[in-house]
Amino acid sequence: MDETIQAHLVVVFASLAICKYIEIKTGMSIRKVLKLAEKVLTHKVTNTKTGESAYVETIIENPELKAKIELLKSLGH
Repeated sequence: MDETIQAHLVVVFASLAICKYIEIKTGMSIRKVLKLAEKVLTHKVTNTKTGESAYVETIIENPELKAKIELLKSLGH
């Protein structure tokens, strides 16, 4: 079998395994997890005078949504 095809199959099966792990750990479908992840944005803010950069994450006000996002973060990335 061609190496590129083998590599593709490895990536596909690894993706499926990761999706299943996330579904089991969160109790949510992967589609729901992806929809939830769309709501979280990280912005890079740079001070033009000092050149310092910081990352600012979207603030989620909804407590239920916030809890689900924290659950996802606890799984690591």
